[in-house]
Amino acid sequence: MRSILAVDGGTYFHHFAYSDPQVARHIRRRVHVRKLAEVTLADFDVVVLPCRLDPDLMAPLREPLLAYLGHGGTVVSLSAEGAEEFLPGVVWSPSEVNFWWWLDQTNDPGIRISRPHHPLFRFIGAADVVWHHHGVLVPPPGAVPLVEVEGKGALVYVDRVSTPGRLVVSTLDPVFHHGSNFMPAATRMLYGMMRWLAEGDLGDTLAPTVAPLDAVTRSRPEPAEPPARCCA
Repeated sequence: MRSILAVDGGTYFHHFAYSDPQVARHIRRRVHVRKLAEVTLADFDVVVLPCRLDPDLMAPLREPLLAYLGHGGTVVSLSAEGAEEFLPGVVWSPSEVNFWWWLDQTNDPGIRISRPHHPLFRFIGAADVVWHHHGVLVPPPGAVPLVEVEGKGALVYVDRVSTPGRLVVSTLDPVFHHGSNFMPAATRMLYGMMRWLAEGDLGDTLAPTVAPLDAVTRSRPEPAEPPARCCA
């Protein structure tokens, strides 16, 4: 079982989410973001950065995080907004957030799993990644998008090209919604992702470590069943 360091921003939703036994059982240690600089990151296999961390507090931690990735560590950022200040290769574009799209049963937000054979999806399903999202990502050349909004960009990707380590970036915010007791899909995603990080195959055989010579050539998402409604 991998050792996971969970960074805590001190909010109620971080506290609630990390205190949930289904999440806490996978966490070796919790640390407040203001104390992260005092931690030896190399002691952990995975560092989880939840949504809604203060970028001003994270920016000074860029060098320790890069050093950790440089030695093969795994960083999971569940918030892309501001992440370009402290993580490599992150290109994030904001988009309008439609919190209530699910009230219209004919509305399809276009969220699709683009690599259904990736080991992450042994732990979470198509309906578990469908709720509103906070912008889209342009993965670095060679990074592997796992969840995308059709025709717009990625919501989750794995990058093994920018550093010798493994960087997972998402614009979905499961910690916030689970910690706020709102959005069942987010709870399922958080539970599944924590299990995957702790004990699953991280999918390295599906993620190249060298960018393609022709730069960005992303494959089209594979056909998928229409997603179940997020709040059912």
